[in-house]
Amino acid sequence: MCPIIAERLQISFREYAINVVVISDVDNVEELNLLFLRLQLGQTLNAGERLHAMTGAMRDYIFDDLWKHDFFQGISIPYRRYAREQVAAQIALNYFSKLDQKEFQRSRYVDLRDFFKDWSQSSENIDSRIEKIRQGLDQTYKLLDDKIGIIGNRAVAVSVFLLVSEYVDQERVNELAGFTEFLVKFLKTLKWQISRGIDIDQEYRDLLNFQTSVNQAAGEKSAIQIRHDYLAKAFGFFKENLFIEGDDLYESRTGNEADEQRSKYLE
Repeated sequence: MCPIIAERLQISFREYAINVVVISDVDNVEELNLLFLRLQLGQTLNAGERLHAMTGAMRDYIFDDLWKHDFFQGISIPYRRYAREQVAAQIALNYFSKLDQKEFQRSRYVDLRDFFKDWSQSSENIDSRIEKIRQGLDQTYKLLDDKIGIIGNRAVAVSVFLLVSEYVDQERVNELAGFTEFLVKFLKTLKWQISRGIDIDQEYRDLLNFQTSVNQAAGEKSAIQIRHDYLAKAFGFFKENLFIEGDDLYESRTGNEADEQRSKYLE
């Protein structure tokens, strides 16, 4: 090789800039291991990780404060890759949207990112709203208590909070009596019936609409509204009749007790 070219290559090699990121204060070794594997495999950051990298008041509220609430610690969704923090962000986005636009909002990454940017500055307004969210979380956790772990899906977690917080904001907390019993039976019925696939009992076939809004595009505005309306209607029926809609017809047709069938699906 020509000496001049060789010298130039050596200079280029020595002067090549390398980005170095130093990770410190790691409390969870598993998270560090997962980070290493993702880097080695070339995996992209997910929504929670990208939101965590942002700055501003809303980002700090979600990642440094709100997600630590007992509600998020109690639900049965993964801790890894900021999954619970992302649920907290989706809750905050839709709570704010309901206040400002009187409707829910799509909560994909781009929507959460814009939400963080729009509320990046500290203010009394953001402080008071976050406090309202905290009150809703307090009430939801107080209601469910040791049953909170039955919530094992992000979309369901968001919808349960949004329904309870609506009662709280409307000062109708006294009307939430029986909500825990309802939610446990409802989610067990959902698991029982959806697991039957095409053999789902005709009395519960309407549950497919709810399940679809959980499984398909769960962060879309329409899906959030469907789940909210469905839970509100189902809870209203339960309060009036003290059983899940469809139970009476199922028992009359089959001679089996719905509660006995649900009991096979542990919390």
